[in-house]
Amino acid sequence: MERVGGEGAEAQAALLAQMQNWLAESAAPGEGAPLELRLWTPLEGLALLAMSGEMDMSNAHELPATLAPLLRQQAQRVIVDLSQMSFIDSTGIRAVVTVTNGARESGGEVVLAAPSENVARTFEIVKLRDFVPIVDSVAAALGILGPRADDPRLQ
Repeated sequence: MERVGGEGAEAQAALLAQMQNWLAESAAPGEGAPLELRLWTPLEGLALLAMSGEMDMSNAHELPATLAPLLRQQAQRVIVDLSQMSFIDSTGIRAVVTVTNGARESGGEVVLAAPSENVARTFEIVKLRDFVPIVDSVAAALGILGPRADDPRLQ
């Protein structure tokens, strides 16, 4: 992916500000909160998924179900914000792997952003970073995934 510069960098900064405002709209869940998934597509081919609460065998199926329609489209780039996730078990990790594989099969990519301390520790134990990019912030994920310099909205 070609990095954006000049006016494109300004547009990327504006997009990041929009993403951060959108993420701030929901309050942080308490400990033991149910899984909540919020999806936003600010640009064609780029999506931001905010996940909060706990992901386990009772609800892990919601992640692929939420992203399946999006991933059927070509070259989707998905940023998954995990800053409000308090817990993820092995079925949740399997759902993340399933979604990542689905994105890659259609020419897209998934980047996990800002995992909470508990979730980051789980990812570290299973070495998930060897399979899917995990970064410290949505800004870092946006720097990896886009917007692309050829995006007409940046011209």
